[in-house]
Amino acid sequence: MPLLAGLYGTPTPGSPIPLGAALTPTGVNFAVYAAPGATSVSLCVFTPEDLANGAGPTAEIQLDPLGGRQGLTYDHISASCERFL
Repeated sequence: MPLLAGLYGTPTPGSPIPLGAALTPTGVNFAVYAAPGATSVSLCVFTPEDLANGAGPTAEIQLDPLGGRQGLTYDHISASCERFL
């Protein structure tokens, strides 16, 4: 499974709110709540075809715990990911 950074540019720090995926002027902001003891979070992107066929995710995003974590929320913006929403 490809890492999203290799396909859609390098993720940049985003906003912890709102949780989930949200379109922004610079791309898609992903904000994911993590358990207090979490040391990493991966965001898996599934296309409708993946879901219909029972396939694995199209891409995986490793959220950066140093540059993209605020409290218990991991966040980042990915440019050019709008087609998945």
